[in-house]
Amino acid sequence: MTGSVIGQIQALFQKSGIISIGTKRHQAKAFARAAGASTSQEVADKCLITSYETLDKYRNIAILLGKYIKTEYRQWNVELTTANDIKDYLEFVIDEGLSLRTFKTYAAGLGKLAMALNMYAVKFHKANKYDFSEAINSLRPIAKAELDLKKETREYANPKALIEVIRDPLLRIVALIQYEAGARIREAALIKCYQLYGTCIDDVTGREVGRIFLPSISTKGGREREVYVSLQTYTDLSRILDSNNGVLKIDHDHYRYKLKKAAEATNQRYTGSHGLRHSFAQRRLQECYHKGMGEITAKLRVAHEMGHSRPAITGLYLKKPAGILGDISKQR
Repeated sequence: MTGSVIGQIQALFQKSGIISIGTKRHQAKAFARAAGASTSQEVADKCLITSYETLDKYRNIAILLGKYIKTEYRQWNVELTTANDIKDYLEFVIDEGLSLRTFKTYAAGLGKLAMALNMYAVKFHKANKYDFSEAINSLRPIAKAELDLKKETREYANPKALIEVIRDPLLRIVALIQYEAGARIREAALIKCYQLYGTCIDDVTGREVGRIFLPSISTKGGREREVYVSLQTYTDLSRILDSNNGVLKIDHDHYRYKLKKAAEATNQRYTGSHGLRHSFAQRRLQECYHKGMGEITAKLRVAHEMGHSRPAITGLYLKKPAGILGDISKQR
């Protein structure tokens, strides 16, 4: 399929036959059972879309997926969407620190995308088959651990102590980059030597710091930026890169596991890798206030350093997260 992301998604949903506005809910469930669904989850996954509200919600989730993939790879054909694409995108969603409820909505929407793709393939006699369930289900426990709705606040009580007990130098340096620079896990977990930009004076604190360039391929929306870390962290990172052929790369799941163990060892509540970004936001905002910045200027500065464009985003790191991407129906 060709055309813009929005055009492809609109065409897919319209032509596949998945839209059945006005159909009674019990009729949609009967269709799902006739299609082989047995459990309540399978029935939900196989139900046709029977309301405009649901259509807008799921269609916009598919559009966000398409825009994400296009940003990453510069091109996108909805019919070529793979389970790996879905897993990559949902990992990105988790890294954004959304609420668990929002993650579940995204997962449901991407499951519905698979249904639309399969119906489209059958209708137009194509051999493609789509199954994103394994990719989605593999991330549910990670989302629950990272995005637990019961957490009133996400920052760690003592992030320095948490990081100190992580023995693996590669994992520790990633944790330091997240805490000191506010980087997302995907931004800190893969760094190459060309990203080291030397040192400068941080105009907020007046201290000399190391500069790390985050390229568009690893950042949200392709927004490149520089982040600052302490001189010690910068020196240690340089040494690690020198001893690892110029590349720092870690496994995200293993990293999260070690963070959880470090939280247990230091008697802290585990709030996921994103908790280190919350700790950064708390500290950095206070530094901006100490510099004499007003509230809006300070929050905008912190938002930009964390890879966001709006100052209101910073507020979400100072309280219980309500869903960083906000209302799905109003996205981009």
